[in-house]
Amino acid sequence: MENKWRLLDTGPAPGPRTAALDEAIARLRADGAVPDTLHFYRRRPPAVTLGYSLDAAREVDIDYCRAKGIDIVRRPSGGGAIYTDDRQLVWSLTTRDLLPSSVPRSLELVCTALARGLSTLGAPAVFSPANDVLVNGRKVSGSAQFRTRGVVLTHGTVLVDADPGEMFRALRVPGPGPGKRSLWDPRQRVTTLRAELGRLPSMKEVERAVLSGFERAFGAAAVPGEPTDAEREMAERLVLERYGRAEWNLGKA
Repeated sequence: MENKWRLLDTGPAPGPRTAALDEAIARLRADGAVPDTLHFYRRRPPAVTLGYSLDAAREVDIDYCRAKGIDIVRRPSGGGAIYTDDRQLVWSLTTRDLLPSSVPRSLELVCTALARGLSTLGAPAVFSPANDVLVNGRKVSGSAQFRTRGVVLTHGTVLVDADPGEMFRALRVPGPGPGKRSLWDPRQRVTTLRAELGRLPSMKEVERAVLSGFERAFGAAAVPGEPTDAEREMAERLVLERYGRAEWNLGKA
């Protein structure tokens, strides 16, 4: 029996709104008000998203981000600081009673499905514990989870294309230490689908690949839909109360 999912594609949007909508989907899924949902989007303007417990001042060049109009958003899930813009595909999968209670095992299942989907594009993608997808040994996707009342929100980014200089200027990423080879430089540990495929796939092509990986792995059938009025209203409230506020996003900064 197929799992019926809702498929949302909300396109480019500001970081606070995308974070708020993902949380609204998760909370309303916990209420039984919406179905399991796969959500695709991109971020415009660019944004740095922070894992829930991170200190923004240690992870992000806040002055640079302000000068460049880059949003800084603290997400409800854990993990590191991630730079995204409209050249990366962000996905979130919100489910109930689908994934195991073990966080490592659930991340393995989701990331393996993602890797298999991306491999259909011609990139030999593989899962790398605990929450990454690699192509030729370099990271093309990372994921994180947020759990609430039996619902698991897993979300991540696929590096379709990127400007590494801008990405690592916004983040406070240490360079290689004295005497270290360039392999230690984080800039050498990430890649993009464009670099690996030798061409720039369209976002729709990447979305179809990701969707196919998830549908096959979980026996799902995704039906295109739209956010409900309740989700939109909750997301607007969450932007005002949390994701649009420096007190929440910058923490100790």
